[in-house]
Amino acid sequence: MPNYKHLEDQDEFEPQDNQMELFEMKPEWADHWKEMPEFNNKNMEAIHSINIHFTDLKDLKKFGDLIGQTITPLTKGVYWPIREKNIWEYTDDN
Repeated sequence: MPNYKHLEDQDEFEPQDNQMELFEMKPEWADHWKEMPEFNNKNMEAIHSINIHFTDLKDLKKFGDLIGQTITPLTKGVYWPIREKNIWEYTDDN
């Protein structure tokens, strides 16, 4: 519920917005993020998606073989071309 400030010269109340203070606060992580490497995430979103319907499991497997991916009845989606899995590894230069 917003705080209200009575205007001396009017019979109306004006809400005070204290949310702007949140944008002026220093984030908690800022004290710890010193001399850390920059991290850039590239956009990995698909530009287009389609639904493909199969009448039987044989056709589903045949399609998977055509595109070189394992597709089962539980598969929700695939990417084309096949994406390499990201493997993250910690390295210490010291």
